[in-house]
Amino acid sequence: MKSQAFIRARPRLGERAHVAIVLVALVAPIVVAAVAGAPLSGRHWVNLLAAAAGAVAFVIANRLVDPGRLIIDDRGIRFTSGGRQVFASFFSRSFSADWNQVAKITADRSFGIIQVRRKDTRIPLRIHAVQWVAEGGREPPPKRLALRRPPVEGTAVYKALQAHGAFDPARYGAGTSAADFDMAKHPATRIVLVAMALLFAASVADYVLTPEHWVEASVPYLTPPLVIAAFGCAGALMYLHAARKPRPIPLGVILALASLFAVTAGLASWTGLVHVNQLLGGELEPHHYVRNDRCDALVSVEPGLPTIEFGEIGRQYWCRFPKVQWHDVLVRRGLGGLFTVDVSEYNREIRRFNGHHW
Repeated sequence: MKSQAFIRARPRLGERAHVAIVLVALVAPIVVAAVAGAPLSGRHWVNLLAAAAGAVAFVIANRLVDPGRLIIDDRGIRFTSGGRQVFASFFSRSFSADWNQVAKITADRSFGIIQVRRKDTRIPLRIHAVQWVAEGGREPPPKRLALRRPPVEGTAVYKALQAHGAFDPARYGAGTSAADFDMAKHPATRIVLVAMALLFAASVADYVLTPEHWVEASVPYLTPPLVIAAFGCAGALMYLHAARKPRPIPLGVILALASLFAVTAGLASWTGLVHVNQLLGGELEPHHYVRNDRCDALVSVEPGLPTIEFGEIGRQYWCRFPKVQWHDVLVRRGLGGLFTVDVSEYNREIRRFNGHHW
């Protein structure tokens, strides 16, 4: 198989674009000061100068893009840095590995990055596949600000590596790590992702649409959702670990998905258990409350009922009322002595009041 050489194409930002960016960056602070019609404060000048410095740094970094040269052949993979010697060690390092020296090759399809790792070093060669074009070919250079990246499988570098068997899982472990595992294509991970999306959507909708909520987020109230989250995590771990077809799921993906599933299960159970409390708990009954001295909470006149916190957002509203004035709040005593309350009407009044007194 013949040797294939690639060069890193420079982005479509030429000399005129670089000059324009620098000029805009330097002139912008003066223009802003003139338009403002008043002296700018020191903080504004710092922000403007920082933006200008960032633009200049962008141009410098763009000018220092290392073109380099990448060769893929029957012997192996070789990358020769073509950058300025002063900056080459910062932006790229030369790399050479025969095929029998390669430990692992992964392709991150999300970012279009191919990593080649040698057996004797932990520093891989990172290839941004879309940036590389065949030497002497007619492929256009990549767009710097492209909104959609082409798939890594369609790039010339990926095809050249694939022709040499670089993505054979048995040889170099491609597709066996979390970096190049596509969760959307594996049936088990796809099911877990859909389940998480449904649970999250249900918890958000439930929180918005249900006027009744837990009275506080203390340990007794958090314990049931945490237990459910733990069982959800264990179930997801066992399910993903047992899913061996069409191929085993990498351990990193299993742990990440199981952790996220635990979070979504806990959130969904926090709102869902309110409905269990409605079915199995007591009645939702009005009880008399008065405001506290700080005007940020309501305290029950009757013993044994919880304090209802409103925080800073309700302080101005509650301070309008005398401390001895009663306010009726709907309270439900539920399972295990846990309480839910319906203060939706007060929340609307507080928002309306704050909107008029902002």
